[in-house]
Amino acid sequence: MKSQWKIFSEKAISNFREKIKLPNINMDEKFSLACSGGIDSIFLLLIISSIVDKNNLLILHFNHNTRGIETDKDEEFVRSISNELSIKFFSEKRKLCKYTEESLRNDRYSFFNKIMKKVHSKYLLTAHHANDIIETIIMRLARGSSEIAAPKFFQKFNDHHYRIRPLLQVTKKEIIHFFKKNNIPWREDGSNLDQTYLRNRIRKTVKDYDQIFCDRNWENGFILSHRYLEEDSDCLDSLAKNYYTDDDVLDLNNVKYNAIISPLILAK
Repeated sequence: MKSQWKIFSEKAISNFREKIKLPNINMDEKFSLACSGGIDSIFLLLIISSIVDKNNLLILHFNHNTRGIETDKDEEFVRSISNELSIKFFSEKRKLCKYTEESLRNDRYSFFNKIMKKVHSKYLLTAHHANDIIETIIMRLARGSSEIAAPKFFQKFNDHHYRIRPLLQVTKKEIIHFFKKNNIPWREDGSNLDQTYLRNRIRKTVKDYDQIFCDRNWENGFILSHRYLEEDSDCLDSLAKNYYTDDDVLDLNNVKYNAIISPLILAK
């Protein structure tokens, strides 16, 4: 008899298969999946557990320990789903101390990297979706960033780990609708409503875009713009490689366009 979470998983991939994007890599590799217990990461887990063999998948949960017993309940919730799907589960609880949004992020990814190194997993799957694109573009435009194509679908880091974001074509509204329609539980983190954080303030404002743009499919517009910007960024990264000498020395003397300079500096 199939478990309830297995049924949820099959429904998820059946409904969203066309919107899920994965890189052209060997699916026999080991994949690590970051799962907080929130609706986005549970949705990612449902999708990926129908694509990747359970023996090649592990679930990573970092207990931020910022909401007392509630964060412990988050951990137990994710652990119980992992057990029901027979997927390896790894967790770590942060020690109580003062924290910032940045320090929590650093601690979380430090844990991810530690486990991935231990189990020889190069690929980390995260639950960023279309609304993360919208919020990130707005934030980066406001600060005058030259790197607007973020978050990226497939990203390589200097430690030779890769980050994969398969949900970038799925909107938050679609995820919520799917969960409510199928009575799928998830954990709610109250800090997502904390207006101290810029992203949360932007998220609250973006909810009004339906009224502002009326019948226009504004979310799809952001998704398309992100795709074009990412293609432009990949093109510039490729061109930037031509400005290194045979001795791997960066030669800026012949760079004619400012758009090339950022990829050169970042690459170095």
